[in-house]
Amino acid sequence: MKFKEKDERDQAPDPLAAYLDAERRSRKNHGRFSTTLKARAGKLFELAKLAYPACRLYQNYREKFIAVKVESAHRPDHQALDELNKFCDVNNVYGVKLGSNLVYRIYKN
Repeated sequence: MKFKEKDERDQAPDPLAAYLDAERRSRKNHGRFSTTLKARAGKLFELAKLAYPACRLYQNYREKFIAVKVESAHRPDHQALDELNKFCDVNNVYGVKLGSNLVYRIYKN
């Protein structure tokens, strides 16, 4: 799997407002993706849930990609993680490491 690492990101001044804005944008962008990409994102979410059972996960629809965020990605189940990595390689899923978080991205074609 391909990873990019980002050093820093700006902190939102109000976490609740940032969360509500992310939810609003996700609902707005939901219709921009095909059912095939949505199904692929659902499969990615389920595999990530198995690979990181102790972490919180979020699925967000952005303008150009669907993101599956693993918050504080640690203590993975290595067998499930191998399956997740194979899925990512086959389906051109990219990973971005943001501090201790991990974001998997499925880009539009």
